[in-house]
Amino acid sequence: MTGSMWRNEQITIISLSNETFSDTRGWVINPLRAAGLTDTVIHNFHLASLQPGAMRGNHVHPDVSEWLLLFPG
Repeated sequence: MTGSMWRNEQITIISLSNETFSDTRGWVINPLRAAGLTDTVIHNFHLASLQPGAMRGNHVHPDVSEWLLLFPG
């Protein structure tokens, strides 16, 4: 597992700092990888922030279904 993890019986706090990639376009993170949960049904989940006018991705994954959920602001 990457990052640091703290757990009690009710709450798990996972450090995402080692899993965050950032550059001039913004940042992106896969929290499932940070939590060591890549061998589950959903094995790839990304959160991203983009600067206005920035482009990220610009490619396709023909063997997977991808969904985008956009938040303004």
